[in-house]
Amino acid sequence: MKLALTLEYSGARMSLDIEKILELERLGYDSVWSAESYGSDAVTPAAFIAARTTRIHVGTGIMQMAGRAPAATATTAMTLDALSGGRFRLGLGVSGPQVVEGWHGQAFGKPLQRTREYVEIVRAIFRREKPLEYRGEYYQIPYAGADATGLGNPLKSILHGRPDIPIYTLYEVRPCEPGVRVRTEIVNGTPDPQLWALADGFYWSANALLPGPLVSPVWTMPLASVVPTSTWMSNSPWFRVMVSCSPAA
Repeated sequence: MKLALTLEYSGARMSLDIEKILELERLGYDSVWSAESYGSDAVTPAAFIAARTTRIHVGTGIMQMAGRAPAATATTAMTLDALSGGRFRLGLGVSGPQVVEGWHGQAFGKPLQRTREYVEIVRAIFRREKPLEYRGEYYQIPYAGADATGLGNPLKSILHGRPDIPIYTLYEVRPCEPGVRVRTEIVNGTPDPQLWALADGFYWSANALLPGPLVSPVWTMPLASVVPTSTWMSNSPWFRVMVSCSPAA
C-alpha cells in the first residue's frame, strides 16, 4: 500500500506546511498532491514542494483544463518533471460549470470530448514524435480560424521531456446493470485493485460500485481521506460521461 497526502487549495491567505511534507517524505509517503479552485493555483505549490524534497512524488490534483492551453500544461509538466528528477505526476480535470463558466469565462460544453482532446495533445507533446498537428472539436493546432494569420506552423517541443509522464484524470464511477463491465476512457496506466473516483477536489470510494473487472487499466488517484459515496456523485451529469458501461464479454 502506498500513502499520499492531498493538500487543500488556499483560503484568503496562502500557506504551506512544508515541515509536515518533509516529515511525510522521511516516513516513506509516496506522493503529495496540490489543488486549485479559483484562488491559489496547483502548479506553484507543486514546484515549491519539489524544490524542497528529494524522493516524494509531486502531483497536481487537479490542474483545471479550462485554465490552460494543452501546450502550456504539457510544457509545465515537462519542466517540473525535469527539475524534480522525474517525480512529477500530472493530474488534469474539467472542474465544474460554476468555475469553468463563472471564473474562466468558457462554455462548459462536453467534458469527455474536451478531456480526450486535451490528453491526446499533451501526450503528443510529451512524445515528440513529430511536429504537433491536431484537429478536434475544441482544439485546432496550428490555429486555422477565420482570423488566423496563416503564419502558424506545426512545432515540436524544444525540451526533450520524459515521454511517459503519468497523466491522471478525474472520472465518476456509476453503478451499472448486473452483467456489465465498467470501461474507462482517455487515460491508460497501471491498474489498481480498488478504483477511486476524484470529482472536483473530493474523493469517493468507488470500488463498491464496480460490478465487474475493468476492461482497460487506468491511472487512479491516491488519496489521504475518503468520503463515502453520495447522492451528489450520482447526480453529477458532467462527470457521469467519464466512464461507460458495456456488456461483459
